[in-house]
Amino acid sequence: MFLLMAMSPSLMAQDDIINGHKTDYYPSGKIMREYDVTDGVLQGSYKFYSEDGVMILDQYMTDGLPNGYYRTYFKSGQLQFDGFMKEGSFEGPSKEYFENGTLKRDSNTNGPAMSASGTVTDYNEDGIVVSVTVLAMGKPVLVKTYFADGRPKGEQSEGKMISYWYDFDGNKHTSINGVEQE
Repeated sequence: MFLLMAMSPSLMAQDDIINGHKTDYYPSGKIMREYDVTDGVLQGSYKFYSEDGVMILDQYMTDGLPNGYYRTYFKSGQLQFDGFMKEGSFEGPSKEYFENGTLKRDSNTNGPAMSASGTVTDYNEDGIVVSVTVLAMGKPVLVKTYFADGRPKGEQSEGKMISYWYDFDGNKHTSINGVEQE
């Protein structure tokens, strides 16, 4: 649990850190962060800003832990990540973006990071799928990869690796566990 009383007094803008809405400032006078405190513990909205005044983090806290929406932003203000946390771990759907706004990763997982289950899809900056990973208890059980043009490149699951390649005429070739298929 994150208690505000453990923070450096120089970061605190108010003398009463026990309850209420708080705002901390950079030495320049610009807002560094805004947050709510109940009995000295972060509760509710927590926002962190760059020295340029751009919000770079917006999250919801419960009992000092991230527990609800979680969003990060590039210095340009463009959304970088949008997800949900439960007791400090990502839960459910989340999306990560390139700075140009194109989707970079689309995930839907449940459970703490090291034991999460779900699906993660990664994209290149052109919006083409480069991989799809299915997780079970934190381990990949199926990974599919794709070439930059979207054609299948390979699949890997426990004990099985399938590779695809294409000749100059565009014909697809397949090998399973290193053995070319006819």
